[in-house]
Amino acid sequence: MNEKTFNVLGITAAVMVVASVFVGLQKPTVSFGFSKGRYLIPHLNPSDVASVHIKSKGEEIKLDRNGDQFVVTSKLSYPASNKELNSLLRDLAKIQLAAEVSDSKDAHKGLGVAEDSDDAKVVRFFDRENKEIVGLVVGKAAEGTSGYNVRLANDDKVYRTDSYVYVRDKSLDYVDKEIVNNERNQIEKVEVKPAQGQPYVIASPKEGEVKLEGIPDGKRAKNTLYESVFSASSYMNFEDLAPAAEKQDLEFTGSQVVTRRDGAKFTFDVAKKDDKFWLRAHAEYVGPDRNVIGREVAKAKNAKDEDKNAEDLKKKEAFLQAEDAVKDFNQRHQSWVYQVGNWKAENLAKPFDDLIEDVPAGPEEITAQHILISFEGATRSEVKGRTKEEARQMAEELLPKVKAAPDDFGKLADENTDDPTGKGKGGDLGTFKRDAMTKAFSDAAFKLEVGAISDVVETEFGFHIIKRTK
Repeated sequence: MNEKTFNVLGITAAVMVVASVFVGLQKPTVSFGFSKGRYLIPHLNPSDVASVHIKSKGEEIKLDRNGDQFVVTSKLSYPASNKELNSLLRDLAKIQLAAEVSDSKDAHKGLGVAEDSDDAKVVRFFDRENKEIVGLVVGKAAEGTSGYNVRLANDDKVYRTDSYVYVRDKSLDYVDKEIVNNERNQIEKVEVKPAQGQPYVIASPKEGEVKLEGIPDGKRAKNTLYESVFSASSYMNFEDLAPAAEKQDLEFTGSQVVTRRDGAKFTFDVAKKDDKFWLRAHAEYVGPDRNVIGREVAKAKNAKDEDKNAEDLKKKEAFLQAEDAVKDFNQRHQSWVYQVGNWKAENLAKPFDDLIEDVPAGPEEITAQHILISFEGATRSEVKGRTKEEARQMAEELLPKVKAAPDDFGKLADENTDDPTGKGKGGDLGTFKRDAMTKAFSDAAFKLEVGAISDVVETEFGFHIIKRTK
């Protein structure tokens, strides 16, 4: 966490307590008189904090400043999460007192604020000389209220807060678990090498378009499973970590290589051991030469038509930023391996055969009409006051009328359908491919002979009667 972030929080805390009594940082043992609404910690300047200790029944957590960044010393000195550390400081600075509960040390155990109590969470802040700035103990929830029992660590007096107090009590709670966060639209290509089977590529030639390459004749993409593979590395975090030097026994057999449009290229290697998946990560820059781009950016900024070239300038600046991001990425991740979720790991290196299926026998596309009887609560339904069972009954009663007069299908559709796009057009759906419709609908429609009418078909939209026209 950087100094600027801490200073912003310090200013916020100072504004919040401008009317309260100041507790001197150099005199942490000074107690104060209770008044309702008072802040437990009236002043804590985050820029003075060099170390944070959190002790609970579960674990002792230690976070230490390392330059302009905090690390979780109790978790292999991995970089701390700015968000979680900020949240801790902000939440503790907002603790307001609702009542004085006790001034007797004998009551600490029962109220959960004794430091050795199973319910206690002790938080201490230290300065750069390792002197305690302030400490506090959060105990049990106060019975019959939404508040908690709290006290300053150096004071026997116990107070009840006016609201919930939450302190995360595991070292991993304060670790920055994010490995990568790529915008999906910025991914140009994903190359996958599964542990078994052939390598393959999922390409995105332009934003919003994703295509599984190399599908053999007679096969097609299975639903949109390949899009899950494509997006697997767009955001990735970990569940646990270990130094790479301590995991030499891992066998990395699968991988995914992600190339972004800005020239950043990420490689994620996957290993499995004892039902756990581990990942190692590396990045490289494969975009245009930095020196060339730098000169072009400088020239464009000095040109009179800078606004005209704004989009091109933005792309070139993105190349420069990507190269810096790659260096930061490697500096952070090159010495670590990460345990990741099974679903994420399996999608990173999913076998090609899992993404394709046989093209079904029959036509690739057909035309059809349909009558939809919907109900309140169905997907995209505008129907009010009709239950699902009532809709089913209506469809089943209509079916024999439709089958008795197939030439009047269009007329009956206009009179009965709840599909606003088909009403007035005889329920005509035009020409469509199998995967253009929900599966239950397509399965029924593509089985029909031309001119045939289906039985009642249930989908998430309601109940359909389908007539295939071509």
